[in-house]
Amino acid sequence: MTTKTIEIQDVSKQFMEFLSLISDGTEVVFKRDDMPFARLTPMITTPSKPRVAGLNKNSIWMSEDFDAPLPESFWLGTAG
Repeated sequence: MTTKTIEIQDVSKQFMEFLSLISDGTEVVFKRDDMPFARLTPMITTPSKPRVAGLNKNSIWMSEDFDAPLPESFWLGTAG
């Protein structure tokens, strides 16, 4: 991924250019007093395949006592 570093005082003048760079896959780093403080990255993507509801139905189970209180030995660190 390509990175372009911009001084903060130039942001308002070049905002549309930044959006174009980001849409082309370039990361934009903003600097203030020669120190980077913010980064814009092209992270929003569309899924390659649509999600299928119920695809993994019944593959996860929960025990009957999942919400039972933990023993005192657990909280004291003596469980073994």
